[in-house]
Amino acid sequence: MDSDSSSKFSLAFFLAILFHLLVIALFALGLSYAPDIKIAQPIQAMRATILDEEQLQQANIINAINTSPEVEKKRLVEVQKQKQKLLAEAAEKLIAAALQEKEKQQNVKPQLSEPEKNLPKVDEAADMEKKNIETKKLDAEKQDAREKWLKKVAEKKKAEQEQAKKMEASRLAELEKKRFAENAIEIEKNKARERWLKKVAEQKKQEEKAAQNEKLKQEALKTAEAEKKQAAIAKELAREKSEENRLHALAEQRLKQAQAEQERVKALEKQQAENSKATELAAQKKAQQEKLQAEQDDKWRDKLRKQFTDAIEAKIKTRWNRPIATDGLVCVIRLQLDRNGQVRKTFVEKSSGNKLFDESASNAVYKAQPFDMPDDKKILEEALESFPVKFDD
Repeated sequence: MDSDSSSKFSLAFFLAILFHLLVIALFALGLSYAPDIKIAQPIQAMRATILDEEQLQQANIINAINTSPEVEKKRLVEVQKQKQKLLAEAAEKLIAAALQEKEKQQNVKPQLSEPEKNLPKVDEAADMEKKNIETKKLDAEKQDAREKWLKKVAEKKKAEQEQAKKMEASRLAELEKKRFAENAIEIEKNKARERWLKKVAEQKKQEEKAAQNEKLKQEALKTAEAEKKQAAIAKELAREKSEENRLHALAEQRLKQAQAEQERVKALEKQQAENSKATELAAQKKAQQEKLQAEQDDKWRDKLRKQFTDAIEAKIKTRWNRPIATDGLVCVIRLQLDRNGQVRKTFVEKSSGNKLFDESASNAVYKAQPFDMPDDKKILEEALESFPVKFDD
């Protein structure tokens, strides 16, 4: 019976050890998986500046260089340390749990029935020997599991060291690449700077040459302007001299003409003095006749003018609709006719103060047209200019 329980105990313990080793393997595999975390490169502060094409190429080379992998290396070392620590803790816990389980199994004593209690006891020395064998076997299994785990840890550590060496080699190669690129950039910078200095020097030389040419051009313009002014002054002096000579000659000519005119006037006065008496009498007679004729013509024209204006006023007033309650109001309308007797325009020369009264008088003028025009030329001209018409009681 003790043999059966021992075999059962050994099988259960062996299965438990396998289960825990499987768990440790799965845990180790889980820890060995580390996602590829990309490290964000630091944002570099850029200052806006005006670049030519060569400087833009240099900037592109600088941005193409990756940052140093120091941060990535440190992160991987920390991850490996944490893995090793977690594996060691897990293994210690599993081994301690297995030992506790074995001790519990060993401490459990089978309960015997009353008949069995009365049976003779098995030799204690044989039982102790069996227990010692089991303990040694358990210790051997434990030691074997620990050696396997340590071997696995050592292999993992060796692989990590190999990985670290590869990363270090990659880092050094990257640094060498970066250093080579920086040297190339520095060379390109120096070349670009030399080209820029050469370009600036050429531009400055061209500007100085242009300034010199502009200065010579301005001096030439000033010289030409001064010569032009001197020529204009000389021309003006010549013109003034010519004008002065012309005026002098003209004055002499006028003086001669004045002298000749004086002589002619004297001769004419002498002739007029001789004929003045006869002509004076004739002129006086003619002036008297003309004055008399003018007075007769004026009287005749005044009569014709009055007849003309009276006829127009009479015709207008026959067309005039005088407004109610306007007694005592007076207005004067000045009108202008054409040669056919049509009204060209009218305007109120003197208002009555009553707008309706003034408008009725102006409307009467237009209603009465056309008017008979006079045959006398002078009166016709007066009518064509303008003449007043009075509207009253």
